[in-house]
Amino acid sequence: METSDENLLVQRWIEYHTDTKANSELYWAWEQVNETVTNSPEEGWPLILALVEAAPNDLILANVAAGPLEDLIVLHSQQFIERIEAMARQNAKFRKSLTGVWCEGDIPNEIYQRLQHYTATVSEPL
Repeated sequence: METSDENLLVQRWIEYHTDTKANSELYWAWEQVNETVTNSPEEGWPLILALVEAAPNDLILANVAAGPLEDLIVLHSQQFIERIEAMARQNAKFRKSLTGVWCEGDIPNEIYQRLQHYTATVSEPL
């Protein structure tokens, strides 16, 4: 995905979750993020990171966490756990987003415990 396309998608996805009046017009952004994370996780990973970075507040960050980030973890945790841990070590906002992921029982317990190692350090979880 081109950077300008990704930036537009991120912006529209955030608008979709911010303005309920625009939801019907921007549903395509939700669909595209969902499809990318589900079917092309290598493209979905940088998209999730861009969404976390661009999230203007905890409400949007919680939507990223409970949506595309949680989907990536549930569907592709084995493939991404090391990248998730590396990002959690270096980025406080990403670490906070992990507190909004509810995946216990949906992923291997060993991976869940690894995630808990980082979420336990967040003083103000989502």
